[in-house]
Amino acid sequence: SLVVSRLSPLRVVATDYPAPSVLANLEKNMERNTITSSLANASIVRTVGYRWGDNVEPLISLNDGKLFDIAICSECLWKEDTHQALVDSLANTLQRNHGKAIVGFSHHHPGREHVDLNFFQLAAQKYLIITNSQTVQVPYMWADSKTAPYYIYELVFSPP
Repeated sequence: SLVVSRLSPLRVVATDYPAPSVLANLEKNMERNTITSSLANASIVRTVGYRWGDNVEPLISLNDGKLFDIAICSECLWKEDTHQALVDSLANTLQRNHGKAIVGFSHHHPGREHVDLNFFQLAAQKYLIITNSQTVQVPYMWADSKTAPYYIYELVFSPP
């Protein structure tokens, strides 16, 4: 959301878990990192709490009643019991036949990579199809001298 807010979009809706401390941090980060002068209107960026699987109408209303062109999901796969709710939310908020979800993640539980990857099987059942993927090396969170793989998948929403 921060990067996109610098690219002169029509609208950015940044969401996170709807806990007051989480939302306060999201709003602070957006305010600190959004270059207001590069935006036609400071109201382009909206922040809101959202729990995956909940009613998507409040999100869509923040986008002038329109479905979204792009959803960026970063580090959203670590909690496997939320995979279906995330898939449902994406399928209910993305533009039909061209809406994209960019999903970036690291595997956090060695030996359980298949659990993270199950998300993409669930996504395919809702017509979110992988069109591109790549792996990049990023600094390891707990040791600067190490790197770890970070996976980036592009999904396109293509219902029949």
